[in-house]
Amino acid sequence: MRSSNISFLRYIPALILGFTAHPVAAITVNNPLRFATFCGLINAVAAAIFWIALSLGIVVIVYAGFLFMTSEGSPAKIQQAKNALLYAIVGIVVGVTARGVVAVVYNFFGASLSSCTQLWRRKERAA
Repeated sequence: MRSSNISFLRYIPALILGFTAHPVAAITVNNPLRFATFCGLINAVAAAIFWIALSLGIVVIVYAGFLFMTSEGSPAKIQQAKNALLYAIVGIVVGVTARGVVAVVYNFFGASLSSCTQLWRRKERAA
């Protein structure tokens, strides 16, 4: 009985390799991203953060100006307007820093931002 179990175990690797050696169908996966490189993806994310922070910062600065104008001398409303202005400036600084950090890291490693922005579609059409 013991020898029959051992002889059966000998064929398991052959069965597993036999199934994996002959694929039934080929599967292709298309790149769901616009960029062909990770560098391009990081650059796009940093650019998105920059533009979102900049536009929201401008809207909040206008809102802070509106709060200053309608405060009517109330210290609580003036403080609320100052806080809104401070948060808007901090948001803009975060957006500029996100873009700047990416540029500094690329320059440190010897890459350039222009080499990272090649779109996947352009490379696909050229091939």
